[in-house]
Amino acid sequence: MKLIYIAHPLSGDGSPEWGDRDKNLERALRFVAMATNEGHAVISWVHHVLTNQRGWTPHGDDMFYLTRDKRLMEAAEELWVCGPPEFSSGTRFEIECAAEFGIPVIQKPEWMDLHFNPLA
Repeated sequence: MKLIYIAHPLSGDGSPEWGDRDKNLERALRFVAMATNEGHAVISWVHHVLTNQRGWTPHGDDMFYLTRDKRLMEAAEELWVCGPPEFSSGTRFEIECAAEFGIPVIQKPEWMDLHFNPLA
């Protein structure tokens, strides 16, 4: 078992395919499920979105959340990139943080299909 940090676009930085926050949240949850189903422990930004949507945490700008994510990432053994970094300033930030901490970055292009089923 590894402790994995999952990086994935949320807002999609204007991409037609990756610009839908709801679809991106769904994708990210699937990736978290897949890594968990493989037996890994997962750290992800997803909990920030879900708790904020429910009004349980204060709303902040992107850097507010990325700063929190950077602290979480320090414990990770690997960073899995599960979406195109060119459409996500947050994912690019997370990749930079991984490099700063010496954490290996693993690309997961096979998980970019919206119809991906983590239980298959």
